[in-house]
Amino acid sequence: MKGVLDFTLGAYLDQTTGLKVDLTPCVASGVPFFLRGRYDLAEGSLHGRDHVFFAPKPDFTDWTPSTIRSDREQLAGIFRRVPIFVAQRVQSNQRQRLIQMRIPFIVPGTQMYLPELLIDLREHFAGQRAKPVETLSPSAQAIFLTALEQRLERFENAHAITKLVKYTAMTVGRSMDELEAVGLARVVRLGKIKSLHFGVETEAVNWRALWDRALPHLRSPVRRSFPLYEYPPALLAQAHIGGLNALAHYSSLNEPNKKVWAIGPEWYRGNAVALEGAEAPGPDWGNETLEIWSYDPGLSFNQASSWIRGRHPERGGLVDRLSLFLALLNATDERVEQALEHMIEEIKW
Repeated sequence: MKGVLDFTLGAYLDQTTGLKVDLTPCVASGVPFFLRGRYDLAEGSLHGRDHVFFAPKPDFTDWTPSTIRSDREQLAGIFRRVPIFVAQRVQSNQRQRLIQMRIPFIVPGTQMYLPELLIDLREHFAGQRAKPVETLSPSAQAIFLTALEQRLERFENAHAITKLVKYTAMTVGRSMDELEAVGLARVVRLGKIKSLHFGVETEAVNWRALWDRALPHLRSPVRRSFPLYEYPPALLAQAHIGGLNALAHYSSLNEPNKKVWAIGPEWYRGNAVALEGAEAPGPDWGNETLEIWSYDPGLSFNQASSWIRGRHPERGGLVDRLSLFLALLNATDERVEQALEHMIEEIKW
């Protein structure tokens, strides 16, 4: 075995988790030549489960998360066991994508993400007990992303949140508890009043680090999408520009001709009957695409949305960047992937 698939990996797992793994070289006779050229391969048992570990060779430096996902699927079919990606270093944007794609990976000495074993362990959290990866409810996610987009370090009470988002005080209270449970915020209780804090009193919030930490708990806001022949007149006043059209506004990606519109669940429930006659039978028939989101796509104010509203007052604006990242996370086009990464890197955290 070569590179990172040597004593380093076994020692790291033993030191951080107490898990023992004995690696042996894979019999690569059934592995396509191009995969053998890209990766060093090893087999081993981890916590009673058989795995294949694959690490990029020194000359395979231009890998992307989409490539890793595709190659991992092939290795899973060949070896009939769960592949775990191992790398000496992973950049922050690559790490985001790997986590959102739920690709198990280990960076010895830095981080491991093994969702099937409920492990998301970073080196600076090594002294803490690993927590199960949980997914936030739509309301908790909406509150969290609104705080990130508007840099709101704390909410003094539930009422302060209900003024920004269209949720009841009871829903907001449950969402606050969710954010605390996954370690993204602190809830301070004073009698019956609960306040929500995203940082500590003596330090400013590191918003980028908070976003990175939140990624395993976030989901795509898109609940359903379908093509439209035409949209009802009231749609444009409520809909926001989404999909690749929004990404084109946030990056150098060329905007596609077909528009993607995003609306929230409340508007959809109130106008479902009107939309029935506008829905096209298939994607090749419709002139537009409508996305039904699990929360209001207009929660977060941003300058791009303000510009859209100024030029087109009949429209709702752009969806926010963080929700858009989550909505397009599973896109397989590398141009889209690069545009998403550029969009996140351009945010002034």
